[in-house]
Amino acid sequence: MSAYTSRRKGFTLLEIMVALCIIAALASIAIPRYAPYRKRAQEAACLSNRYNIDMAERAHFLEQGEPGLTIDGIYKCPSGGVYVWLISDPKEPGYPRVICSLHGEDEVRGSEPLTSLGSTFEEIAGGMIDLIKDYYNKHGSYPRSWGDDRYADIGLDPDEWNTSYEGIIYKPTGAGIAIEPDEGFTFFVTDARGKEQKVTPKNNWSLVYSMEDDQWYFKKIHKNNKIDISTLRVVGE
Repeated sequence: MSAYTSRRKGFTLLEIMVALCIIAALASIAIPRYAPYRKRAQEAACLSNRYNIDMAERAHFLEQGEPGLTIDGIYKCPSGGVYVWLISDPKEPGYPRVICSLHGEDEVRGSEPLTSLGSTFEEIAGGMIDLIKDYYNKHGSYPRSWGDDRYADIGLDPDEWNTSYEGIIYKPTGAGIAIEPDEGFTFFVTDARGKEQKVTPKNNWSLVYSMEDDQWYFKKIHKNNKIDISTLRVVGE
């Protein structure tokens, strides 16, 4: 082995210092850019958690006729916040709201509604269904079910719906609507047989509402695929 080859077995101190400087420079650029995305992702996950807790409370209230005011241990704020119930009137709690000690109640949502149809799943899905019903009553047929026309036909701005809201993507389907989980979110819902079904962005499935029988279905409209939409949980990673 030549003396030259022997000298090239390792890195010189100068080469190591240059490499460290390059890594530090790249980190100084990447980390500040990554931090806001991570913060927004945590806020969105926290909002999704609070939505699921609210939905569980509503289901309990409807079934038992009284508030439960429990918070499932699986729901934890990714930023370390604490979830607590906010009750406007202790004598008439009705449907209280859960808030986060870090994110409050509306930090992600803001004071304005999330969409032109409202902020909650019930408001948005119900609003789309009402618009489709109005279209059918006026025209005697259902609106189109493809591209931007699916929104424009029922008076919605397609640009508003090119995104998800609280992890849910909403799509009118002519004679109904479909909802899909956005990246980083998973749907859990109970079918008519009491089995929990799971919908992720990877399996490309939807939860589908049919105007024909006023019923929600898992994956596709079929008598064996009926679901109880009140059990829907939207879980963020």
